[in-house]
Amino acid sequence: MDPQVSRILIRIVWSITAVVVWLMINVLVGLKYEFIVIDQTRYLGNVLYYIWFIASLYILIRILKIWWGEYLK
Repeated sequence: MDPQVSRILIRIVWSITAVVVWLMINVLVGLKYEFIVIDQTRYLGNVLYYIWFIASLYILIRILKIWWGEYLK
């Protein structure tokens, strides 16, 4: 297999793995501690969870841009 194709396939696998791990961490923590459902009893927990969710999504997108930087030009 061509080395460039091999590098692209490895990046695809790493990108899918990073997105799946990010999604599992956020969804499982949100479901376990019931931060996904917004109610009146845990307002601060919900706000902190959604701030973490958005911040970690931003970090994930930045990491993916770094990994795919030479192909996104």
